[in-house]
Amino acid sequence: MKFKSIQSSVAALAGAIVLSVVAALVLYSLFSGARTQALVDKRTTAQFEQAIQQRLTAIARTQASEIQRELEAPLHTAAGLATVNAALGMKDSKGEPLLKVSREQLLNVLHETVVRNPKILGAYIGWEKDALDHNDAAYAETPITGVDPKDGRLMAWWYRKPDGTFNLEKLASLEDTKILSTGIRSSEYYLCSRETRKPCVIDPAPYKVGDKMVMLSSFIEPIMLDGKFQGIVGADLSVNFIQDMLESANKKLYDGAGDMALIATNGRLVAYTKDTGKLGEKASDILDANEVANLSKIVKGEVSYDIDQEHGHIELYLPFGIGETDARWTLMIR
Repeated sequence: MKFKSIQSSVAALAGAIVLSVVAALVLYSLFSGARTQALVDKRTTAQFEQAIQQRLTAIARTQASEIQRELEAPLHTAAGLATVNAALGMKDSKGEPLLKVSREQLLNVLHETVVRNPKILGAYIGWEKDALDHNDAAYAETPITGVDPKDGRLMAWWYRKPDGTFNLEKLASLEDTKILSTGIRSSEYYLCSRETRKPCVIDPAPYKVGDKMVMLSSFIEPIMLDGKFQGIVGADLSVNFIQDMLESANKKLYDGAGDMALIATNGRLVAYTKDTGKLGEKASDILDANEVANLSKIVKGEVSYDIDQEHGHIELYLPFGIGETDARWTLMIR
């Protein structure tokens, strides 16, 4: 009987050990499986996020590049006209004027520039007083539109009317420093280049053109002669095409699940796929506090991301420049 009792105890102990080992193996298997699944989930999430970022980056750079190309075109147009104007004040090897053009002829060149560039809404020339040809006095009290009849200063603006015809007017005051509702000076298109001696982009603002509201931006090149500012040449461009471009791109991105915005240097909305009624308004009044904070941290030319894994949100920011100007516009995708 005693032998059977020992035998039973050994059998029970062996069973307990086997059971413990099995339990340990099961627990280890469960723990290992859970850990492996967590690692798989983590890697899958990381790969998914990376794939999304790569796609968003490609789209952002493509859109920014197309926008830059369209915005730099009026700058090139203005630069060509600025070179022609500057030549009026240059001398050739014999000391003769490098270019002799009357103001009437210069106005014809300006008109032809607008005609041959259908994307721009208008172009203009504004000289400093008695600049370049030093002949303002000869044009005082002139009936020529585009020349100030008080002192003969060249201040011409050719523009395309809603019906497709063209009109010539004299520019308003070139030294008006009154602050407009958009936050810029009334004569910013002239004062910016005069003060910086550089090309300037005047950020878009909404204007009524015919029966249509147009987001209008100005692209300015200074007329420089021997390092001295002589005036400006500018071209106006409707940037409504950007809204259409971003809306088209947004519809193709995850079936329009997100939205896109373009913010100008002055912090106002140039385009916004979520609400076209907000164009021209301050981004700080429309975007949330975190998005506004992100806009102040990003670096021109670099893609930045803000990822909220808890809510499944991802935001991309791509600030870019326009030509040689100080402009910094930011494309945002969320």
